[in-house]
Amino acid sequence: MASTRVYRTPASAGTRTRWTWSAWIKLAPQPANATYWGQTLFCAYSDASNYTELGIQNSGLMDYLNVTGGGTDARLTTSRMFRDPSAFYHIVAVWDSANATAGDRMKLYINGVEETAFNADTNPSSSLNSFMNSNVLTEIGSRAGGGNYFHGVMSHVQFVDNQALAPTEFGEFDATDGMWKLKTATYGTAGTNGFHLKMENSSNMDLDSSSNGHTFTTAGTLTATKDNPDNNFCTLNPLDNFRARASFSNGNTTLTTATGDATFNTSTSWLTTGKWYAEVQVVTTIGDEMFGIVGSPTINNTNCVGCTTNGFAIQSSTGDFRKDNASGTSYGSAWHTNGKIVGMFFDLDNNKIYWSVDGVLQNSGTGMDIPASTSSLIPYKAYSVAFNDGGAASGVYNFNFGNGYFGTTAITSPVEVGEGKWKYTPTGTFDSASKTFRAICTTNIKEYG
Repeated sequence: MASTRVYRTPASAGTRTRWTWSAWIKLAPQPANATYWGQTLFCAYSDASNYTELGIQNSGLMDYLNVTGGGTDARLTTSRMFRDPSAFYHIVAVWDSANATAGDRMKLYINGVEETAFNADTNPSSSLNSFMNSNVLTEIGSRAGGGNYFHGVMSHVQFVDNQALAPTEFGEFDATDGMWKLKTATYGTAGTNGFHLKMENSSNMDLDSSSNGHTFTTAGTLTATKDNPDNNFCTLNPLDNFRARASFSNGNTTLTTATGDATFNTSTSWLTTGKWYAEVQVVTTIGDEMFGIVGSPTINNTNCVGCTTNGFAIQSSTGDFRKDNASGTSYGSAWHTNGKIVGMFFDLDNNKIYWSVDGVLQNSGTGMDIPASTSSLIPYKAYSVAFNDGGAASGVYNFNFGNGYFGTTAITSPVEVGEGKWKYTPTGTFDSASKTFRAICTTNIKEYG
């Protein structure tokens, strides 16, 4: 959501002693200049001394609190950290201050399981009024009228007035694999201020699907994405950030390098079989770049060209194929130009890799060999390298793993193949055989088994 927030001020208060808030979120890293509070999931804000908030601190701890008259009178701060950018978390926050059992007046559930270990655990006094569900500014993805923005992906945000609900109202464990999964239905009785923002209608992202049909306002731009709790898409992995110099945005699909520095960054999904496709758009080129796949990397700390083991990529300045950290082999055209879009096709069933530049298959569609699947060399995942040789610029690259966006810009008339939306068609004649390559997402990965 970056610098975007969704908000409304209720016309009247609902039940301030009982309510439930639920959402599915996929994390992006805290910005370098974030405050202690980090990123806000929701906040009902009267002023700096009176508010209710749920957020994630810079440390990764989740913090759920109520502040009245400048004093914190209720708080749950988790002991564990939430930093995994590769999966969706389901968060349920319950406020039930009239409950006779003090320990049940404020609850947090993560993926269907109640949190019980906290660094801070202050129960609200009996029948304490929260600021959530009062007629004050109520925001999703920020606080205080725009600040401490949430930088990841958020889906199916529900608020239920006058009900203290279990997480099973919003999710359930899958009988086949035991994973916690989304229930898409709107809870039946929303209450006075209840709402359900599915955030799936690309033309009306802040639509309230509850029976109330409340009107919300969006400040900034909500970007539609195919990445959702039912079909988790591959993104870049901010936890795998060589030298910790690159920054990530737009749901971890935009990579910005540090000025004058080299980076090595990988994606979130390891793969062992199947045929896969991804695209990268060069927004601002720097000294040189590479785009490919890697298995069990060992980083070259001298120039960050790539990997000393199991790296396979093409280089922007020459179009050469690079294996590990060896010298390049002639392969295709240079793509060291702003606006170029490079497609990568990796076939782990036949141990081949191919690239395209602006939709044109390189090397006449003849693939380069990658090692067969062995325990020491697989799984593989996508990676990128940008090295600047001390220059004064900062590189920017947008990755499309099938969402149909480069950054916040939707691809015009995208090519839709299966679960993916692309700039260019991920099919063609490769080594005299026609193949269809897929988006890296859980639906497709499950199909491959």
